Amino acid sequence: MNRRFKTSSRTRANRGVTLIEALAGLVVLGTLLVSITIARGRFIRQRALAEQKIAAASAVDALVSRWMAGNASAIPAPAAGPLENVPNHAWQTRILSDRSASDVGASIIRLEVINRSTDAPILVLDLLRHDDRRLAKPGGAP
Repeated sequence: MNRRFKTSSRTRANRGVTLIEALAGLVVLGTLLVSITIARGRFIRQRALAEQKIAAASAVDALVSRWMAGNASAIPAPAAGPLENVPNHAWQTRILSDRSASDVGASIIRLEVINRSTDAPILVLDLLRHDDRRLAKPGGAP
């Protein structure tokens, strides 16, 4: 009977979790939770930026549609203004010098959407504008 008691007490001791094993499990669990929290934060920031870009693209599409509805010279350059329906964002245009474009009587206008809080462009669009003045012959002849 003495043997049975010793065997059963050893089995009970082997079944228990030691303090070191419990701490190791907590460390693994903590590392996993921190990794998930960091990944979730990055995902939320990335999603917010993607939603800003989608809203900016929609607003730029409407803006360029209004410009293109009339004459090509209606594209203001250089110019700037607030971006409609996208708070804290603005658009600006500037003329890029490009010899190839000027050879065919056109100019390249770069449209940038800028986040005012970071002053970083979130969307860039290059437009090729036909320039009638460059193709006009001297003396007013067509």
